[in-house]
Amino acid sequence: MHKKLQQVFKSACVSNKNHYKKPPLHQAAENNQIEVMKGLLRKEEGKEDVDVDVNAVEDRNKETALHFAAGYGHIEAVEFLLAAGADIDAKNKYDETPLSCASRDHQDSQGHHMEVAKMLLDNGADARIASKFGYTPLHWWARRGHMDIIRDLLAAGVGINVANDYGDTALHWSAKRSYRGVVMILLAAGADPSLMNMYSQTPADLVQTPGIEKIFKDAGAILQKMREEKIGKSGISPIDIVIANEANLIRYAHDVDVYQWLQGQFYYYDPLEQGSYGDYSELICSRYQTINGRICIANDANKVTAQPNTQLDATQIAGGSGLGK
Repeated sequence: MHKKLQQVFKSACVSNKNHYKKPPLHQAAENNQIEVMKGLLRKEEGKEDVDVDVNAVEDRNKETALHFAAGYGHIEAVEFLLAAGADIDAKNKYDETPLSCASRDHQDSQGHHMEVAKMLLDNGADARIASKFGYTPLHWWARRGHMDIIRDLLAAGVGINVANDYGDTALHWSAKRSYRGVVMILLAAGADPSLMNMYSQTPADLVQTPGIEKIFKDAGAILQKMREEKIGKSGISPIDIVIANEANLIRYAHDVDVYQWLQGQFYYYDPLEQGSYGDYSELICSRYQTINGRICIANDANKVTAQPNTQLDATQIAGGSGLGK
């Protein structure tokens, strides 16, 4: 091996292969060692032994370095490997992709795994790929109750009714763990509440709190009403608002009719009374709050309503905090 590269390994404490036969690139990805990965992937003329395949797999689980970086929540390593040409949808021996690993593995307290998952989705990762055991990324995030990333997965076309080997869908898992908001989003997006797992249990059978039982009971009629209603001339329905990810929510809010509708839902909502859309009224109001956290309307309400068309000028939009919670 090239002398300079050996020195890089020595300084980074990376060996040719460790006890589990992980190649140096995988070890570097696991430890977020960008400079080591740069050294490994840098081609030097006449030094064939220095060139490393970015998509090479290790022996144990047939994972690429990107699987390791994603599974450990290393944003910088994931970004570097993608730029270096790593296969974003590479499968390990369980048919898990890097997105699956970022979704399945331990979630650090700072939310790096979620950021990695979002980065992978933004770069075109296929959210529809299920593992050999039937798990999709949606299963894992529904189990943890993260509405932000769930909306991103829905926008990416993840199969909402895909069942694992036990027959559980994402709705089963979110219902069992009493994640109210996730249950509402999944139902709004078309999750089938009648599907049974291998124990003949529907998602509603797994519910342990009365509030979520009520959501399942009322969902049919309320969601039908929300699907049929259109906001102004936009063609957007309340359902679209509920399930929209960050990008779509911002796009919808550029429409004056939609923005004013959301504003009205927020101002007239009374938590002590049943809203126009039942339990979904609260969720819709939270969407207005997140819009205001992301969009700053420069003109006052009168100037907005006086726009000659239904689109807000791009100069009236300014960035802010994140969305989707």
